[in-house]
Amino acid sequence: MTLRKVGFFFELPSQERINAIQSIRQEAPYTDEEKIVGYLESGAVYGAMPNVEEDMLSDPPQIIGPTRVQTDGVWAWPQTLTYYIHRYHIALPEEFVTHMRVRGWKCPPNLDTSQFTLEGEVSMD
Repeated sequence: MTLRKVGFFFELPSQERINAIQSIRQEAPYTDEEKIVGYLESGAVYGAMPNVEEDMLSDPPQIIGPTRVQTDGVWAWPQTLTYYIHRYHIALPEEFVTHMRVRGWKCPPNLDTSQFTLEGEVSMD
């Protein structure tokens, strides 16, 4: 199954990353921001990369965490997505927010992530 990606800013060159994040910044947090963050934090680990992510909007850029990808079996996001939600109240695709709400703000436990691939990733099967 192919996982849909959200919040993969680290894949973009620096200026594109800055533009992408600034374009979805919101002044106020989501009403359900804590539920969204809780959902994201409870996702299964899909994979990790040997590097760290930086907040390119801070001056100077600061390290915000490792590049670790989490999933709920349908969507995939970097662990640092929660940072951007807390710090900049970034907008998420409405389809993703609805998906989390329909699931009662709970990721499925004990996912076997070996069956998944990310959008744009070539399957080795």
